[in-house]
Amino acid sequence: MPNPEYFPIPNWTPLFEAPKHLFVGARSVYLLCRASKATTELLPFPLEPVLGQEDLYRFTFTKVDKIYTPTIVARDILMLEIGFPTAYRGEVAAHNSLEYIDSDFGMSVGREDYGWPKKMARLSWSELEDGRIHAEAQRDGHTLLMLDFEQTDREFRYPEWFDGDYLQVRSLDRANEGAAKRMEVIRSNIPGWVSHSTFAGTASLRLFDGPTDPLSFLDPIEVLAARIDTYDFEFDWGVVVDTVDVPDPDQYLAAQARLAHRLRTEAGFPPVAYDLTAHDGLSSTSSRRLDERGKA
Repeated sequence: MPNPEYFPIPNWTPLFEAPKHLFVGARSVYLLCRASKATTELLPFPLEPVLGQEDLYRFTFTKVDKIYTPTIVARDILMLEIGFPTAYRGEVAAHNSLEYIDSDFGMSVGREDYGWPKKMARLSWSELEDGRIHAEAQRDGHTLLMLDFEQTDREFRYPEWFDGDYLQVRSLDRANEGAAKRMEVIRSNIPGWVSHSTFAGTASLRLFDGPTDPLSFLDPIEVLAARIDTYDFEFDWGVVVDTVDVPDPDQYLAAQARLAHRLRTEAGFPPVAYDLTAHDGLSSTSSRRLDERGKA
């Protein structure tokens, strides 16, 4: 089956409703950034980097006036994305590696139905008297980023992947150790796109860290281009491009755990494996397993 049946959790009082979802009055500040080093290790299996663009990424901060679903309308939604250029079987696209959003409906539908890596955060978008935009994101009491944008007449030719479709990866199972792990590659195109305006600009972006949000290593050494778009669009199910087995799921998951541990440690928030044996209801075996995973 190319996409899951509509069966949200809990199904008797769903947090979201089945697609299509209509976005009206979306405004996005887009930045093309160059990181201080290659970001290819952040691409999930089986996606591949785009040669010659391994240190580029797209940062998007979006404000949406209304999102129409079958029986409700969500209003004044803020979200931001960090996306990387990727390729799969000759197709070049953007991969949304991380998204923050201030709507539980948007966070849930993205994670449950699409495999989009979304987190809740406190986001703000301020438009100043001179037309400049200032936006911020906070999570767990930590400021994660600050963005400033100003319209100019500076034009720029963006790379192919920047305005293309998304390629996302969705796990089909939660494999136990030694079991097979299947992954779907999904193309999320954006039908019904209606563009209202596009204006070039200049921007600055500052990235910081939180206990589970190491971002400063992406701090751009250069913002190559910036613009602000106003548009409407529909978001529907994606198209399954391929289904693949992870060759060695234990090794792959362990490598991902080591990457997360390293990035958080370098950011000053090393993961700590707590000894929970002193707490009721937890066995020493459970504690040892937690400690082993924390040190992966």
